[in-house]
Amino acid sequence: MKHIFIPVFCLLALCLQAQQKTTEFTIGAGNSISDYDVTETGNLFILENGKGADKTRLTVLDADFRNLYSFRSKERIGGDDLLTGSQTWENFLFQYGGMMRDKNIYRIYRDTLCLFSGKNDDGTENTSRFRIRSHRNANKLWFSNDSYFVYLLEENKKMSVYIESLSGTENYSVPLNYKGVQPALLHVSEEDFVLAFPEFSGDTSRAYRCMTFDYRGQMRHDVKLVMEVEHPDREKFAVLRLNPHSFSAYPPAGGNGHDGRFSDHRIPTEHAKGAVVYDAVEQAYYCYAGVRPESGDSGFLIGKYDDSGKQLWQQYKPIEGIDFGYANSANRHLTIDITPYFIGISAFSTRGKSYCNFYITDKRDGSIINSRNFKNYRLQVNRNRYAGFYARFGSSDAGYDHIVFDRFVVYASLYSPDFSSFRSGVRKNTLLQCYPVPDGVNLINIRPGADTFTLHKFVFRDIQ
Repeated sequence: MKHIFIPVFCLLALCLQAQQKTTEFTIGAGNSISDYDVTETGNLFILENGKGADKTRLTVLDADFRNLYSFRSKERIGGDDLLTGSQTWENFLFQYGGMMRDKNIYRIYRDTLCLFSGKNDDGTENTSRFRIRSHRNANKLWFSNDSYFVYLLEENKKMSVYIESLSGTENYSVPLNYKGVQPALLHVSEEDFVLAFPEFSGDTSRAYRCMTFDYRGQMRHDVKLVMEVEHPDREKFAVLRLNPHSFSAYPPAGGNGHDGRFSDHRIPTEHAKGAVVYDAVEQAYYCYAGVRPESGDSGFLIGKYDDSGKQLWQQYKPIEGIDFGYANSANRHLTIDITPYFIGISAFSTRGKSYCNFYITDKRDGSIINSRNFKNYRLQVNRNRYAGFYARFGSSDAGYDHIVFDRFVVYASLYSPDFSSFRSGVRKNTLLQCYPVPDGVNLINIRPGADTFTLHKFVFRDIQ
């Protein structure tokens, strides 16, 4: 299941205090972690697979590390089988992989397993007119809350959103007046969801339509956002990897791009020159993009908008010595993360390793609070996992030369000297992965080959 981070919480004037809580989690004997993810509320799910009596062990912990529930199964349900999980992790939908397995979709509700499609819980036929088998061929946009499963389909060059209740008793279809454009999912709650469509994608100006739907298929909100470069006569939007939809891929002629011997060709989409994210608590939108001037350093542009589409502020930050050229642009990454305390921004190259920069900015006006530029960095291969956990970055720079880490570890270190001091004291050859929770941050701490990892909680306090 694809990991998606959309953290949104209240903005406070905060400071990081000392570590407040620590707990250990032991992986089952002979098991390995095949998937994990975090919700906006800080709930963490951990999916283990093994060869014993319980081939599947799924555990959900809340933001304070309390065990909400555990699911066990003699059947193997791997991370690639999971289609989606609700925002609370109360519900999961999965489909067994492999040619010899049935293609029904199953539902895990806490510690209970049942069919979602094909037959109802009582054994009667599910009369839904939306066949789940089509999902594998869709644009890979599907999600759920604790009551409904939502998926996007393109049929006869027309795009529609389908909404189906987990009980199998209700279904709705919402036609979308956008042909061939992959929307981005900005937000999911129990009440509604938000989709964003690039309405116009030019070299110097972009426009988005952000639509909020309820689960009856009614559109609640329709907002238009416009973002422009500051100097259209001498700069334009760069082509970068901003989100999973920024590039499409196809194998080169004469080879299979997925067999490890050839590289896929990467074709930029409408999502390569700009992206949008949503803050549900503030009901605000953020648009961001890379910018390339005719001469001088490239940089990133970010703007904040209220729920009516009015721009509240816009900030541009050049990155010293960096040129967002078009060559190998699929290997140039720019991401932003909305946290309770700041906006986290990462800009790095996966080929050539010419830059790896991190910033935290103020949500009130977009000004830079702190930054860190890594002179010597390496990118971890996805298969290099610590008992199933993966973090992307390593570095020989002082303070980080003993760990593997993710971007949220850098953000928290930039924000708080206390967190930075804790990170510096971690043992050598350790993986650290950090994620925001409503009252601070949680940190996963694990060493190679370990069957136990430690969860640390750091609490933020309001200093107003």
